[in-house]
Amino acid sequence: MRKKANPTFSSPVSDEEKEHAREVRKLFTEVLNSQKVLHTHLDVFSKELEKLQDTSGMSKIAPLLRRYSHKFRDLCNEYIKTLEGAVQSTADHFKDADMSNLRDLIVESVRDIRDNAKLFIAEFRHVEDEKFVDNIKGLIDKIVQRLDQIESSISDELFAHIDFNILGKIRLSYHDLPLSTKTGSANKKDK
Repeated sequence: MRKKANPTFSSPVSDEEKEHAREVRKLFTEVLNSQKVLHTHLDVFSKELEKLQDTSGMSKIAPLLRRYSHKFRDLCNEYIKTLEGAVQSTADHFKDADMSNLRDLIVESVRDIRDNAKLFIAEFRHVEDEKFVDNIKGLIDKIVQRLDQIESSISDELFAHIDFNILGKIRLSYHDLPLSTKTGSANKKDK
């Protein structure tokens, strides 16, 4: 004898909860905008490093490199500050296990970005070192990998949670429709 499935329904989301969700979404949109600026800065610098054929003259461009490292530090600090504020807002408003796990993942990524950013900035004290360019490229790759992971977590998980579970938005594409609907409309066109 099969048991009947008992459907469960979640309680309706209050207007206050929806407003908090919109605020959190707005904060994380600011995070993504800040991240794009940081990411672009790293991409430009990485491309400039690719152009360097001879690293023996790095001391000549050391002041330029230091300015770059200071700009990176400022952008990174702004990004981390914005991200930590947004993460705190999720802790204040979203108590469920999925959001807690997502926060933990983001906090771990921020810690990793911060550690690699410190190494990145410290590396600029060694511009004459023959491994300078390789070390910087490696650190850029690690930072960009974490930035991409955070972006994916925000876009794919956090925004989906807010849109679907709180704001009640449902996103369907043509591919989400049942096959009979697709073939039915195709058959009508053929007639």
